[in-house]
Amino acid sequence: MEILTLLKANLKKKKSTFISVALLMIIVTSFMTAILSTTDNYRIGLEKAYETAESGDAVIIIVSEQLTDELKEKIENSSLVKKVSYHNALAVYGSSCGKIHDGNSSFLQKMRSGIYLYNSDLKSFASDIPKLEKGEIYAPLGLKSKLSCNIGDTITYTTIEGTADFVIKGFVQEPSCGAQTIGWKQVFISDEDFDELYNRWKPMEDPYIFDYTAVSVYKADDCGLTPGKFLRKLNLETKAADIALGALTREQTERFSTLLPDILIKLFTVFVIFLFVIVLILVSHSVSTEIESDYVTFGILKSQGFSREKLTELFFMQYLSAELLGIIIGTVLSLPIESMLTESFQLITGTMPGRGLSVGKSLAFIGIILLVSAVLVFIKTLPLGKISPVKAIGGGKEDIYFDSRIKLPISKRLLSASLAIRQFTSAKRRYISAVLISAILIFFMLSVNLVINLMSSKTALEAMGVEFTDITVYIQRDKSEKYMDEVNDLVTSLTEVKEVYRTDNLYLSMNGENLFAHIVKEPEKLSPIFKGRAPIYDNEAVITQMIADTLEIGVGDEVTIAYKENEDTYIISGIFQTVNDSGMCFAMSEEAIKKIHPKYAVANIGFLLDDSDPDSLTAEELKDIIKEKYRDTDEVGVETFDINSFIGAEVSEMMELMRAAIYIFSVIFALVAVRMICTKAFLQERTDIGIYKAEGFTVNRLRLSFGIRFLTVAVIGTALGVIASVLFSSNVIGLGLSMIGLSQIPTALDLVSVTVPSVLLMICFFVFAYLSSGKIKKVEVRELITE
Repeated sequence: MEILTLLKANLKKKKSTFISVALLMIIVTSFMTAILSTTDNYRIGLEKAYETAESGDAVIIIVSEQLTDELKEKIENSSLVKKVSYHNALAVYGSSCGKIHDGNSSFLQKMRSGIYLYNSDLKSFASDIPKLEKGEIYAPLGLKSKLSCNIGDTITYTTIEGTADFVIKGFVQEPSCGAQTIGWKQVFISDEDFDELYNRWKPMEDPYIFDYTAVSVYKADDCGLTPGKFLRKLNLETKAADIALGALTREQTERFSTLLPDILIKLFTVFVIFLFVIVLILVSHSVSTEIESDYVTFGILKSQGFSREKLTELFFMQYLSAELLGIIIGTVLSLPIESMLTESFQLITGTMPGRGLSVGKSLAFIGIILLVSAVLVFIKTLPLGKISPVKAIGGGKEDIYFDSRIKLPISKRLLSASLAIRQFTSAKRRYISAVLISAILIFFMLSVNLVINLMSSKTALEAMGVEFTDITVYIQRDKSEKYMDEVNDLVTSLTEVKEVYRTDNLYLSMNGENLFAHIVKEPEKLSPIFKGRAPIYDNEAVITQMIADTLEIGVGDEVTIAYKENEDTYIISGIFQTVNDSGMCFAMSEEAIKKIHPKYAVANIGFLLDDSDPDSLTAEELKDIIKEKYRDTDEVGVETFDINSFIGAEVSEMMELMRAAIYIFSVIFALVAVRMICTKAFLQERTDIGIYKAEGFTVNRLRLSFGIRFLTVAVIGTALGVIASVLFSSNVIGLGLSMIGLSQIPTALDLVSVTVPSVLLMICFFVFAYLSSGKIKKVEVRELITE
């Protein structure tokens, strides 16, 4: 009962500290619980989607003519395979809706069982699927955000005879290729449209290929291999993936589908963890200050029989009850946050997510929070054991008070400012917590700016291995020699060009693994290369670190690269970085691929324009000129690209929301931190304030001094945070971006990115300190008589 009585009195006297700790824990708990639950929800949704759609462990896209009866028999009779299903598909080579264009291929198919139709609210599935009429399609949900399209919109596909328009009748769940972050899409059209297009296009097929078959392969029950190793071993047996346009395993689908949510959640999780660290810093500061300011009170309590253990119990109940209240309220608030995040990520994964909180993970997280907090409080209350009633009579200053060796002079001309700085330097330990907090906050504000700058800067993208172009010309492969130099001469004669890229892409197998191959005309332009060198000879290739880890190979190793029935041995000349196929990519020269594909020729030429020249033509103007020049042939196509659409509108919006959230939380944490520290400082300096008032200092001048003191704290913390950001932000961001093959992140912070959050934080510290020092009005000079 005595502990409860003291606790009640403490909470009444120090309710602002209680409320502050509870508020911070509401923020930490609500977002961390929502993040943990959302992660489980979209993974559960993807798992269920695979079960209901009966999707195979691997989907192989093969030209129908090459899917011979012999190959089918090899696949079906393999001991690795349980069953195989085949779905005819018509390939189209680009899609657009309104002003948004996507250059990836799509495969038009007849509707099949296992595909679920979303209701208009996207929160449930339709009980029955209406039959498609001529000119209508069911599109995978990932296409909605990729092309910013809705039901009723028209999608235009590029086909072998020109274009074809379809109206979206609804969105479906198709887990194999349905995510926004997967390039290929399986789109469903009416049986009538399928048969009509097939019969019309078949005579036009040469030199184009449109007739493909999607082969879904299911592992045998006794096959314990992962989907990736399963496909690799099956390919070594049958060469199915070698002759295919490409193959996608369930493992790859799950990775691509959850890639973007995983990156965003990983980055935000790190931020929330550091917010909890700030809470611990504030609790630590508060406990230490409370022991110091109430030294005499604790001495009296010990004289009345209170042991250190009982006093520690009091602190446990005081601070953990505040955290527990924050956890309870935060858990309730996490429900709408989880719902919002889950709905946003549903548009990316393309599958129906689970709903609600992950009870197990949430309880584990809460347990960790309370345990860490309890250990911290226990450690910070150990000095209570040194307090004795006798020492308490003198205030115990010889045990806990340390004067500063740094005593800066006080200037008569700048009295308020110099006095504020003197007060800071003479009691540095009192403000070290605020310095650390401001450093942590500015570090993460700069880190989120770094991410956004990386995604919107051509220079930064190039440094990360992205061959960004403003305009790209696509040439029919067997006409490459005829047009490539002609197009290059035309563009360079019309405008200033910063860089020219002659590249192409296709899927090849390396040691049996079906991988994205980046083919370059000038291999010396490949960058960045971290180990070894560019593949300048025709028997060399470079790989990413992700491939090196997956296939357990490195620089100098020999690998077998295959295209259809042809294969040859190559040497790994280096490790490079690229975001192509989310980092699972290797690169080789045009001469190198000709060893296994003699007729291959790079068919794309891209131009990065020189923006510094005001007289240069824009990409759109160049596009119009090129289209006009080649209007009489379908052997040349052209597209422009906008840096702002590189990662898509949905992702850009999420990144801006993350920046807003981090800025808002930083302001809230700055407010609470300054208020808590300012309140403790006020209690410790009450006598000093009385002296200043007796000497003629006005309330506004004393409050201004408080503001300047915390502005000094913010300046020091900001400087430390900026230094930490320059040194470590790239590494922190790399924790997330390594998932897409970016292991080396350049520091792309400009003056505005550093100045805006720094000034914001400094202003917040100054204003919050000034406002929090309002209690100075209540200090009277006569209190000195009591002292």
